[in-house]
Amino acid sequence: MPVIGKTGVEKGLRLIWDGDNLDGDMIPGSLNALGLDWEDVSMHGVSETVRQTASNHNTSDISAQFIMNDNQTAGVYDRSYVLCTDLKTTGTLTVQIGLAGAAPTSGNPEWEGTYILMAAPVSFDSGRAVITATWAVNGSTSPAWGTVA
Repeated sequence: MPVIGKTGVEKGLRLIWDGDNLDGDMIPGSLNALGLDWEDVSMHGVSETVRQTASNHNTSDISAQFIMNDNQTAGVYDRSYVLCTDLKTTGTLTVQIGLAGAAPTSGNPEWEGTYILMAAPVSFDSGRAVITATWAVNGSTSPAWGTVA
């Protein structure tokens, strides 16, 4: 788990949870599940309008792992630690993707939507506390691909 210095560890990604940049503590390669998963809905005996609306509901759970940062500034732990207290909190989740492994810049792709933090259990690996955060889509508007402003 090469997280020496904990600054910009995942260079080609930027994960922002409700305005806070978390990529500095993200374990490289741990982010997964960007995009939409469309679900079929069995609605026997229900009107065609309801069937069409319900079958277009999508899911897009996203998860990533973070080192619980032990660096303190003025007595306040970094954002990765605060994930533990944000359970069931709704906010905007943005994942910006840099091209060719470079840091994201204007015009690069990004995935953004309203999510709820569903889980943030802490486990231990090589003496470090690791948070595995899982977000689920929340709200009536689907997350979508866009570009970094």
